[in-house]
Amino acid sequence: MADLNTKLLCLAALVLCSSFLLAQCPLALNLKTQQEVDEFILDYPNCKSINGGVILGATPPNEPRSNIHNLTPLSNLIRINGHLILWRLDSLESLDGLDSLKFIGGDLFLRWNSKLRTLNNLNSLDTIGGNLAIQGHNNLISVYGLRNLRYVQDDLDISLNDSLTTLAGLENLEIVNGSLRIQRSPLLTNLLGLENLVKIKGNLRISESSIENFNELNNLKNIMGHVTIQNNLNLKSLVGIESLDNVGGEFNLQRNDSLTDCHSICKLLTQGYIGGVVTIDSNAVGCNSIQSIVVEPCVSITDDKNITSSLIEIFPNPVTSILHLRAKTQNSNSMDIALLNSLGVVVHSEKYQNLNTLVTLQIDITHLKPGMHFVLASNKYYWSTETIIITE
Repeated sequence: MADLNTKLLCLAALVLCSSFLLAQCPLALNLKTQQEVDEFILDYPNCKSINGGVILGATPPNEPRSNIHNLTPLSNLIRINGHLILWRLDSLESLDGLDSLKFIGGDLFLRWNSKLRTLNNLNSLDTIGGNLAIQGHNNLISVYGLRNLRYVQDDLDISLNDSLTTLAGLENLEIVNGSLRIQRSPLLTNLLGLENLVKIKGNLRISESSIENFNELNNLKNIMGHVTIQNNLNLKSLVGIESLDNVGGEFNLQRNDSLTDCHSICKLLTQGYIGGVVTIDSNAVGCNSIQSIVVEPCVSITDDKNITSSLIEIFPNPVTSILHLRAKTQNSNSMDIALLNSLGVVVHSEKYQNLNTLVTLQIDITHLKPGMHFVLASNKYYWSTETIIITE
């Protein structure tokens, strides 16, 4: 009997202890008023981790706007395993109270908080397990508070921020595992903060910004989805993306009224990989077509090579089956040949080694679709381009 009583007492103590631990934090939070935020610290004074999500503010948009203006009652929170959403908090000027937060397992959505000026109090945050969206802020001037953020699992979307002038603070991001979207932020003139970005596993979209060039993207090599660069009125040059050699989807460069210098994508168009359709139009003179980019400004300066019209001779032209190239190796015994279709997609490539001074090469083009194509030949010192017509 004594042993049974002891076991029962232990079981009761375990149940009480478990109940106490569970009572330390709610499973999730949905706080819509300042009073509810103030009551949180009273109801859960020892709460440091929320297993679910946390919503602060008015969602959906048809609800009255929230009066939440002080987040300091949440100052004990270190971890949120679900999402964190701050939505339509018109009285909130800072994130004071989130200074201890290190981990968000789901999305971080900061949307339509009209008085919010900085994200300085997120300086402990290093991991976001979902999307990061910073959208619709009239007075947000900086994202520097994210300077310790090292990982975003999905998309990074920075859009509709009327006063944002810099992305400084995102320097620790080397990979965006989803898409990167930077849109409709009229005071953003550069991409300072993205210098260490190497890879985007989704799409890249930069549109309706005041960005002038892409200097800060000089380490970006791989975009696995689509690229869209549109409607950037002050964009003058693509300098900065010379390292980009792989685009898994479409490449769209359109309606950038001041864009005249596109030589930085010459290597991508001629030697890199683009998995979808290339659309280049409605920019300024020099960046209005694939041919204008590849043949004139880019080819002459890329990799310190010189353009020459005598590197290859092509016959017959038009061609139906076998393309003959008479090549002058010009002080080099190797040569790369690439065929691009009219959309700028590389459809065939060859690498030749140990060539004599003057050689004739043959390329079977029967697998290619009829129409206009570009032939680009290059060696260590020179570039040369020719246009051919493939017929049936």
